[in-house]
Amino acid sequence: MFERKITDRITVRLTVPQFAQGLFDVLDKNRANLAKWLIQTPQIKTVNEMGETIIGELRKFAVGQGLHQTIFYEGRVAGAAGFNMIDTKNNVAYIFIWLDEAYRGKGIAKACWQDLIALGFQYFPINKIQGECIPSNESSAALLTKFGFKKEGVLRDILKRNNEHLDHAVYGLLRSEYVAQQNTQAR
Repeated sequence: MFERKITDRITVRLTVPQFAQGLFDVLDKNRANLAKWLIQTPQIKTVNEMGETIIGELRKFAVGQGLHQTIFYEGRVAGAAGFNMIDTKNNVAYIFIWLDEAYRGKGIAKACWQDLIALGFQYFPINKIQGECIPSNESSAALLTKFGFKKEGVLRDILKRNNEHLDHAVYGLLRSEYVAQQNTQAR
C-alpha cells in the first residue's frame, strides 16, 4: 500500500475504502469548522457515501487524474491531503488539505504540503500546482506563500454559500519556480 512517513508522528497513506469510517468521523465532527475554510465542504452524509467517494478518488488516481491521501497523526486519522484534480491536458494539479481541528497547530499541514509538492513535481507530469482558498483563510494563504506559491488573483463572488457570495483567492507554483527554490536551498 502507498504509504509515506513524513515525520515520526505523521504518515500519509493512499486513501482506500478501509479508511472510510475514520475519515467520515473526522469530517462529521469538524463539518461546521471546515465549512468556514473549505471552498466546497464535502456533502458526504454517511460512511457508505464516504466509501463511494473514496472509490471515485481511487479511479482518478488509477488514471493519473488525482491523488487522495489520508493523514495519520500518531496512528489516528487526522484529515486528508492531495490533488483533488490533475488536469493532464494542461499539466496542472489542484492541491488541497483539511484537518481535524484537534490536530491544527502541530505542523501537520506544513509537513504534508511540503511532501505533497515534492511528490507532485517528482512523480506527476505537471507544470503547475494550484492552491485556492477563501481570502479570509489566512493560515492557508500563509502556507501557500511560505512554499513559494504566488497569488495570481481573486475570483470575485465565485462561490455561493448560505445565500452569501464569497471570493476565491488563487495561488500557483510553477515547476521552474520549485526547481529554483530547491537549487537555492541546496547551496
